[in-house]
Amino acid sequence: ADGTVVSFAIPAGNIDGAFAIDSAGTLTVANSAAINPAVNPSFALTVVVTDNDGYTASATMTVTVTESPFIVRNTNDAGTGSLRAAILAANAAIGIETITFAIDGAGPHVITPTTPLPAVLYPANIDGSTQPAGAVVLDGSLAGSAADGIDLWTYNSTINGLTIRNFSGNGIFVQTPARAPAGGTLLNVIENNTITGNQGDGVLVATGSYASILNNSIYDNGQLGIDLGGDGVTPNDVGDPDVGASLLQNYPVLLRAEPGKGFWVEGRLNSLANLDFTLDFFASAECDPTGFGEGQHYLGTRSTATDADGNARFGFGLPYPPEGSPFITATATDENGNTSMWGHCQMLRP
Repeated sequence: ADGTVVSFAIPAGNIDGAFAIDSAGTLTVANSAAINPAVNPSFALTVVVTDNDGYTASATMTVTVTESPFIVRNTNDAGTGSLRAAILAANAAIGIETITFAIDGAGPHVITPTTPLPAVLYPANIDGSTQPAGAVVLDGSLAGSAADGIDLWTYNSTINGLTIRNFSGNGIFVQTPARAPAGGTLLNVIENNTITGNQGDGVLVATGSYASILNNSIYDNGQLGIDLGGDGVTPNDVGDPDVGASLLQNYPVLLRAEPGKGFWVEGRLNSLANLDFTLDFFASAECDPTGFGEGQHYLGTRSTATDADGNARFGFGLPYPPEGSPFITATATDENGNTSMWGHCQMLRP
């Protein structure tokens, strides 16, 4: 009220920039990798406040660090700080927990389970993008037969920023419970992952389950990139009235892809009437043997909407795909978050 302006700083005790302080004096974590009780069990932070006349005051506080069971700190198959332990802790917790990563070193950080990881049984987020340096890779080479990379036996959960490869089953398997509790959502979100080299589907969404599958790189898997219902290719149906995995959302049909500024793609979508849809476009070096795409390189997202008859025609400019990846395909996600399987590949004309 009197025009005094103050600023805050942490001139001492802030090891590796672990904390930050804002203009209101609120202390937050700035470098989660430095918050490791095995290395720095406590911080003696000196905070200085300075007003606009240059007067200062300081105080020192001790911040004690306790280990969170939801932080993955190593690539071990089991034990404290492992992904397996973090999933078990999240299953035992009350409320939605987020599993984060703070593994030392430049990476990539390869976690190689020797048995299947425990299924995620209650709402949780596994966020590989929190790893400060290097990709987080789940490698299923030693996980045994019929092992999925991640089993989501839950709802309202997100898998983000992981590489999931070489599992004998599916990269990610989604099985939603019959109903969510009051105020909850059945939808799971799978985004910004790389899912490759698995013997089953990249992502299998079981009947009665729901998933948004967005901005991923999914390619070179033994079965479909995205399989709705676990029964292979699901043909489009007129008006899209059917139900099932992700409501068996119809996929976009690409009609042509040709060079332009970047390149130009045209197509159509038939689905429920008068709804908004998000279309994700991808390019791959090869088309899946079924003729339906997987998607190695994410090219961008565009929007369209169906008319009163359930039809949408679209044409968009997109960035030119990486050299050697001429097969273009797309998914459609309805306004409730249900994502289709990939549609037919369309080869980019030279």
